[in-house]
Amino acid sequence: MALHSCRPTLPLLLLAFLTVPSFPMAQEALPNISAGGYLSARAVNKGQTVQFTLAVKNKADAKTKPSAVARSLHLYGLPAQYQLEKICVLPLLPLRTDPCQNAAQFASAQNMVWDTLAPGQSITVQGNLRSDAPRKTSTLTASLVWDFPAPGSSLAISLGENQVRDWYQAEWINDALTKALGLPAVLALLTAALAFYVTKRQQQQALRAETWKQLLPLSHRYAAKFYLPLSLAATRLAENLRVLGPKSGDERIAFFYVLLCYREMAKTRKAIGGLYFKDLRGEDLAGECWRLQREALISANEEDPFNLAIRYAVERITGVENYAAFKRKFEIAGAATITYNHPDIQTAWTRFRSWLAEEPAKGLVFLSSSFEPHPPSATVAKRYVAAKYLKVFPLCWTMNPIVRTNTGTAPRHAW
Repeated sequence: MALHSCRPTLPLLLLAFLTVPSFPMAQEALPNISAGGYLSARAVNKGQTVQFTLAVKNKADAKTKPSAVARSLHLYGLPAQYQLEKICVLPLLPLRTDPCQNAAQFASAQNMVWDTLAPGQSITVQGNLRSDAPRKTSTLTASLVWDFPAPGSSLAISLGENQVRDWYQAEWINDALTKALGLPAVLALLTAALAFYVTKRQQQQALRAETWKQLLPLSHRYAAKFYLPLSLAATRLAENLRVLGPKSGDERIAFFYVLLCYREMAKTRKAIGGLYFKDLRGEDLAGECWRLQREALISANEEDPFNLAIRYAVERITGVENYAAFKRKFEIAGAATITYNHPDIQTAWTRFRSWLAEEPAKGLVFLSSSFEPHPPSATVAKRYVAAKYLKVFPLCWTMNPIVRTNTGTAPRHAW
C-alpha cells in the first residue's frame, strides 16, 4: 500500500529536477589583438636590407577585462624570398639586456617576440630583411600567433609592397640616365606643350570671333527690340525718383515707370530668357544690378504685398507705351485724389505711395558711372559692384536717395 502511494511522486520529482535553474559558467575573457606593419622602403637594390616595423597591441579594456591576456606571441611566416638578419622588440623582455636577436637566436627561441601581453599593453617589433636576388614588386606579409588562451589564435599582417632591383635598375644608374637624357626630353615636351597651348588658344579665339560675328546681327536685334526699351524705362525711372517732390516731380510719373520697367524686363525674360552680352562680366553685372534694384524697390520676397501688387499691375499695362496713354486709359479725371479705374493699378499705386513715405528710393543700386566711385553708405547700398564695367549695360545709375520732409524732399547721402 505504501509503494502504491509513492508512485505518483516520481514524475513530480523528475519535473522538479528538470526545472531547477541552471547558471552558465563564466566565459574566459579573450584578448583583442591588433597589429599593423610597414616597410622602410618600397624598393631596394639587390643585397640591401629593408626594415619592417610591427605595432602590436592588446586592445582589451584593462578595467573590464583584466584577465584578457595573450601569452607566448610568436612571429611566423616572414617572406621566404628574404633572409632575416636581425629582429628587435621594444620594450625589453624581462631578464634581457639586448632588445635584438640575430636570425639564429630568434629561431632557437621559437620565433617568440613576447611572453605575456596584458590588456592595454603594446609592443613594437622591428627587423631587417635582405634578398640577394632581384624580386618583382610584391606584398610582404607575416603571421602573429599566440598560444594562450587555448587553443590559441593567429593574425595575418601586411607589411607593404617591396621590390628588389637588379644592378641595371639601381637608383644611381637611373639618376645618371635622367640627367643625361631627361633634360632634353623635358625641354622638348615643354616646347610641344607650349606650341599646343598657343595653337589651341588661337583656335578658340578664332572660333569665338566667328561665333560673335554670326551672333552680331542677333545681338543688334535684341538690343533694338528688348534692351533699349528696358534701358530707357530704367533711366526714366531713376530720373523721376530723383526729382520726386511737390514742386519738381510727380509721383504718378515715377509710378508709371516702375510698372514700365518691370514690364519690359518681364517681356525680355519671356522672349529671350534674359540678358545676353559679348562679355560674361557684363551679364553678371546687369543681373546683379537688377537684383539689387528689385530688392530695394519691390522686395526680393515674392509674397511681399508691394511685390505682388506691382506684378499684378504690370499685367494690366500691355500695349501702353508712354505715360500719356497710361494716364488716359487708367486715371480717373476730376477725382478728388489720384484714383485709377482698375483695382490692380489702384492697389499698386497705394502700395507705391506707402513705400515712398516709408523708405523712398532706399538702396536703389547707388553706383557711380565714373571709374572711381565713392563707396556707398552701408544704410544706402546693400552691395557694391565694381564700377569699371558699368559701361556694359546702363542699368546701374548715379542717384541721390530722396528723404521726405514736411516741406518737400531733400537728398540724403549724396555722393
